[in-house]
Amino acid sequence: EYLDDVDEEHSRPREQVRTTDNVLAQAPDAARRFIGWVQQGLSEGTLRVNEAGALVHFVDEGMLLVSPRIFREFAKRFGEDGGVDPADAPGESDIGKSIQRQVLRAGWHLRADKGVNILTYQVMRGDRAVSRLSGVVIRNPARFVNPVPPINPLLVRLREEHGDA
Repeated sequence: EYLDDVDEEHSRPREQVRTTDNVLAQAPDAARRFIGWVQQGLSEGTLRVNEAGALVHFVDEGMLLVSPRIFREFAKRFGEDGGVDPADAPGESDIGKSIQRQVLRAGWHLRADKGVNILTYQVMRGDRAVSRLSGVVIRNPARFVNPVPPINPLLVRLREEHGDA
C-alpha cells in the first residue's frame, strides 16, 4: 500500500509543480507572503470574489487584485512586507505601496501597453458601464488558486488609448 501511495504521488505532473515552485522561489519574500494571504483568504472565504466591493475578481486575463485597496488591506494587517508589526507601517497615504511594488517585482502580472502595470475594467450593467475597477492582473492564476473561480462577466477591460491607465 505504501508503494502504491508513493507511485500515485509521483504520477502527478512534475513540470507543473516545479513551475509553481520556481515561480514562488524566485519571488521576493514579501510577494510570497502576500500571495499566500490571498490563497488562504480565497480558500477560507475571508476574501470575497467577483462581487461588489470584493478585492479579488477573475477576468479573462487572470486574477484582478483591486489596487490599491488589496495591498492596503494586507499592509494594515501584516505590515508592508507581511513580516513586521503593522504599527510600523508608513502613513495612510503610502500604506500598501511597498507590498504592491514587491508583487510587481515578482513578475506574475500582466502589463498593458507602454509597460503600464495597472489595468482598468468597466463594471457593466446591461449594455452600459456604471463604474470602473483598476488593479494588478496576475496571469495564469491556476499557479496560485485551485480551483480557479469563474470569470466575472460584469467586468470588461478598458483599453486606454493614451496609456494612462
